[in-house]
Amino acid sequence: MNDRDKSNFYLVAIILTTAVGMGSLLNSYSSALYISNFSRSTLPYFFIFSGIASVLVMWVLIPFLATTNKKPILFVQILSIILVILYLILTMWPSKTLSLIYTFLFVALIPIYYANSWDIAEFAFELRVFKKITNKFLTIMCIGCIFVGIFSYVGIEIFGKNFLIYFSLLLMIVNCIAVSRVKLLHTSLKSPTNSSSLRVYPLFMVLAGFIALINGIIIFANYQMMFRLSEAFDMTQITKFMTLFYLSLNITAFLPQFYAKRLLEGWGISILFSLSTVVIFIFLIPSIVYPNLYSIALFNVIVWTVYVSLILLGDQVALNALPFGLKNKGQILISSIVVNAARIVASLGLLILAYHFKFYPYQILTVFFLAIMFIFSWKIKKFYGETLLSTIKGKRFYLSNLDEQYDYNFLAKQVRSLLASDDPIKIRIGLSILKLKRSKGEKVSKELLKLFNNPDYLIRIEAYKASRDFKKISIDNLVQQLQKETNSEATWQLLDLILQKSHEKIMGRLDEYLYSSRPVYQAIAVVSAIKYGEFSQVRNAIETLEKMTNSNDEDVKLFAVMALKKISIGNPVELIEKLMNDSNYKIAKQAVKATYSMSDRRIARFLIMKLDTPNICHDAMQSLLKIKIDIAPLIYRSCLKINVHRYKPLIRVLCELNTFTAEKCLSRLIPKVPFLFSIELAKQIALRASKQPLSEQLKADILSHIDEIIADLNRYNFFFHQQTDENKKREFLFRRQLIEKKLIYYLATVSQPRKIMEIYPKLEAKHLSEQNSVEYEIALEYLDWLIEDRNLAKKVFSSIENQLQVTNHNSLEFQLDCWSKKVLQHESSKGSDMNTIDKVFALRKVAIYADMPAELLMSVAEECHFVEFSKGEKLINIGDYPDKIYTILSGSVAVVYNGKIERYEKENDVLGLFVLLSERKSQLEVIVNEDAAMLEISRTVFEQLTNDYPDILREIAKYVVRIYFDVVEKHIPNEPIS
Repeated sequence: MNDRDKSNFYLVAIILTTAVGMGSLLNSYSSALYISNFSRSTLPYFFIFSGIASVLVMWVLIPFLATTNKKPILFVQILSIILVILYLILTMWPSKTLSLIYTFLFVALIPIYYANSWDIAEFAFELRVFKKITNKFLTIMCIGCIFVGIFSYVGIEIFGKNFLIYFSLLLMIVNCIAVSRVKLLHTSLKSPTNSSSLRVYPLFMVLAGFIALINGIIIFANYQMMFRLSEAFDMTQITKFMTLFYLSLNITAFLPQFYAKRLLEGWGISILFSLSTVVIFIFLIPSIVYPNLYSIALFNVIVWTVYVSLILLGDQVALNALPFGLKNKGQILISSIVVNAARIVASLGLLILAYHFKFYPYQILTVFFLAIMFIFSWKIKKFYGETLLSTIKGKRFYLSNLDEQYDYNFLAKQVRSLLASDDPIKIRIGLSILKLKRSKGEKVSKELLKLFNNPDYLIRIEAYKASRDFKKISIDNLVQQLQKETNSEATWQLLDLILQKSHEKIMGRLDEYLYSSRPVYQAIAVVSAIKYGEFSQVRNAIETLEKMTNSNDEDVKLFAVMALKKISIGNPVELIEKLMNDSNYKIAKQAVKATYSMSDRRIARFLIMKLDTPNICHDAMQSLLKIKIDIAPLIYRSCLKINVHRYKPLIRVLCELNTFTAEKCLSRLIPKVPFLFSIELAKQIALRASKQPLSEQLKADILSHIDEIIADLNRYNFFFHQQTDENKKREFLFRRQLIEKKLIYYLATVSQPRKIMEIYPKLEAKHLSEQNSVEYEIALEYLDWLIEDRNLAKKVFSSIENQLQVTNHNSLEFQLDCWSKKVLQHESSKGSDMNTIDKVFALRKVAIYADMPAELLMSVAEECHFVEFSKGEKLINIGDYPDKIYTILSGSVAVVYNGKIERYEKENDVLGLFVLLSERKSQLEVIVNEDAAMLEISRTVFEQLTNDYPDILREIAKYVVRIYFDVVEKHIPNEPIS
């Protein structure tokens, strides 16, 4: 842990310990206060109104407490401290009314501190760190509460019963100070509690039912104990007894908490619930046979112990199976609604039974509840596996909830079922879970071994990869499998698995493999010899590798590169450059991956050059992030001279680098990059800030640049309102709204970086619009709470609302980017003389190009050709495989299928897109219906466009769906489309 985490660890430990300790003290005092002042016959009312008070307080305070913004939390805590101080003053004039009011007030104060303590703990650390130290917090809480109980008991002996309230006040103050000093990483608001979305999950409904039943048993046990206490004890004795009760509870809860995780890992989630049910039943029997105070108190201690140590842990693990957004809702709903509602219902039951019976009806109800709980414990296991599996499918194999190894135990049955399935998708899901689990001590399951013989070689490859982390695997079985394997890539994975498990098997046949006719055997022999061989064997291996890399056979060259990726033999710069430029993208891809462990600036330059190669761009980015040199200065220099198509990968790599020089380069880039680059730079810096804190210098550089961004916004406001030409007006609107995006990203970066992940999806999904009602919606939605500096806020809002005046004289002093200059100086042109600017204006009106930056659209427009067609001319024939896309500028065409006109395409529509995307011959005819003028784009240019600007694919998808619905509705007019 770093210094901040260490400081937070101690503060969070204090927050949790004081919250739980103060809760037990106030619980003891409120129980003693009520019993000593009111009749035993009114105890059911005590439980009813205690539950109602807790529900009402939580309902009123959830808007304040369901947040990690410390100000409202501290306000509520300070208010509660004032109320306790007021009680201490009013006790100078004791009365039953005061006792009644404060009995329920103390009960209501308990959840104020406990409800948010775990949320504060979770948001004080990164998720991985928090998972590692959760058990430490549980241990500290138990030990701390034991000391609180001992100290309280001694204090009552010396100072009397009111010592509890003074000590509680001290703990409340300490808790408040610790909350004010803890530094939170996340400050996002939780979603409001809404149970409708949770009802579709049987897991949640069964879990809520189990929690409700055990809380009903807790109420029955508490009533019996308090009834016995009120028979013979006064308030001081009751206070001492309740203090000892909570002290014994903390002591008995310590060991179960310590072993709870082991039970979970070894037996699964249902053991926590079923074992709790059995233990409660066992200790219920003495309280039935010998219904005295001590047997009932023992039963109460056991119920509370299993609830705190086992059931609450099972509750947290079960809720982890829900989608992340519903997990918080489930926690709030169970802790604030289900628990208290169950206690109120149980108390109403007491009210009915208390005047007619003493104890046996409660025991009968308890046995009935336990029977239902035992059934629920089995259901929880079943629904947990199903829910977790569906969550995994929804996350596309992003298995964050398997970071903790014991989660796998609940999926073991489902994994075996998936691996035994005939569906390749299910098999891949099962293999993905196995690979992520990484359990080193287990035996490979028979279902996984059967996949070694699957007819699909891709599945066999994944099965070999998934077997790497299983220690108990038969080498002889792997060698036998090697004789049956026919696919070269699968053979490579299998040989690599054998090498990992027992390199002696490979070394024993090194000479045979090194001079084999199959390149895959030669490659694994090269790796084995260099890693484990003698000097002469290493020399022979390098000679073999050199021959393989110079081979004309692509398979030989591919396995040479895969071998090169596994070994370290210096920095073969020239060889890597040649392989990265290979025409076979598989070879180029593996060559890029082979640079992960290298440390040569020349290789870094080659990788930067490969960032605009579609098939290997991602791998080049990963290699740049893993290469063992500081590449930030290289990236910086490349950014200053990069072309418009390659700016995104470069800036993403620079923002992913976690070095001091990277931030220094980002600071220097902010004022220098071109317009379009600056938008992406702002977004990536914001995303970086959401993951790790930025340096103060970088924040200062961003703040100093805000004034320039506001000036840009004022400038484009002026040009937007000055223009009368609609095409120019649209371009300046586009520019202005991109600047608003940049402004919001930078303001979020320096003010509320943890809010960026809430802002980002909305900003990226927002469509630019000319309508006055929405053109400023993005900025105005967030800026009101992003800006803490009110002078800056005034300046920003004045600019966004176009309240700052810019004169023609001032506009001449502006330094415009190249595109804006061209737009201002542009004079319209038509026909065959149509210039690039007018082509951009024309393309901008087409739906699929509407939101594309002008710099990219201009490069497309330069490749467009103006063409004209006469009426009746056939543009596309049946069976054609056109390599062009047409954008209609004027006129119209008819799309004909089987001799019938399907539809007409008019101005701003696109032709040839379907055929190009499907890569099939045309089944339609396209005939010019009116004399038409069009812009023609080649297939090559369009494919480059989709590579450089993938967002266009989203607009293409919308266009395709619209055409599809038009066709379907035409052919099936009476059937609704769902």
